[in-house]
Amino acid sequence: MRHTSRGSAREGTAGALTPNGDPVLTARFAVPSVPETFIRKTRLADRLTRALAGPGRLVLVNGPAGAGKTLLVADWAGTPPLPGRVVWLTAESGDNAPGIFWAYVLEALRHHGLTLPDGIAGPARPGEVDDSLLSQLGLRLVIISRTEPLLPLHRYRTAGEVAEIRDADLAFLPEETAELASRHGMALSDEGARALTERTGGWAAGLRLCILAAQGADDPESFLKEFETGQSAVADFLLAEVLQAQSAVSQDLLLRTSICERIHPGLANSLTGRDDAALVLSELRRANALVEPLGHSWYRLHPLFRRDSACPPEHQVPRAGARTARHGLPMAERCRAAHGGPAARRRRGGLGVRGGPAR
Repeated sequence: MRHTSRGSAREGTAGALTPNGDPVLTARFAVPSVPETFIRKTRLADRLTRALAGPGRLVLVNGPAGAGKTLLVADWAGTPPLPGRVVWLTAESGDNAPGIFWAYVLEALRHHGLTLPDGIAGPARPGEVDDSLLSQLGLRLVIISRTEPLLPLHRYRTAGEVAEIRDADLAFLPEETAELASRHGMALSDEGARALTERTGGWAAGLRLCILAAQGADDPESFLKEFETGQSAVADFLLAEVLQAQSAVSQDLLLRTSICERIHPGLANSLTGRDDAALVLSELRRANALVEPLGHSWYRLHPLFRRDSACPPEHQVPRAGARTARHGLPMAERCRAAHGGPAARRRRGGLGVRGGPAR
């Protein structure tokens, strides 16, 4: 959140209460600290600066858990020069109660030493927010979120009023992976850094957890090549931050399709015995649950989420002899058929899958 006016530090914050009478938690106004091992992605920090110095008023930083969204913006906010004063607010689900969110917005501005125009009051409900209020505050927003906010983004994109940093932008490049390993006291060859980046999809949390697991090995690079994520902290993170955050229906679909390199709604319906996979996959993509669209209704799960590598046995769907609900073919064989394996030409007609992923 950017604002350019000035005022006395923390004016109005001490003892402030929310509309429901609770004290304002000033800890939510603190910019998160950045660890020494953080890798600054200048390409993304520069994009943030350009976006906030331009005509647009919104930057959306959107990606899955552990992608490095918050640290990217926190590092940018603490690295001058900046296009204006930075005001940080960590939003919470309780802010949806009437008047709470805007009470925190206004107190965050005061906390960071900004003088508000006379007559400014916090709207109680979203419908009470008008353009004049936003104009008076002079805000430019950076929204950090795992999911797409419920805003008319299509309209903002058409008008050129929003800049976006997505999960693909946040992903580490091989040279950044090598630097991250170096920050942890580990030297990786160019090939080792490339292979680790490919295996993790450049996912920041996956990279760091893999590197931490390899630190005690005699040969870290060989360890990383043979590393099984299913019995590691990587699996714990995936389960806690990604899988368990989803509905039971989404969890079942993710687990049953995790043996496949690529997923199509028809294939997912076949593997799960459901008929709503298209909707579930679309919701998972919007939630950034490590599901990547490939085009033509095809999706790909994050490489670390493959069942045999990322899910401990107690969370796996039994594989031996597993068969699809409708067609009686073993799951793994049907995945191979859908991906163009030896049986593809013989069986593709029975999959209910048309076309293929965009290359």
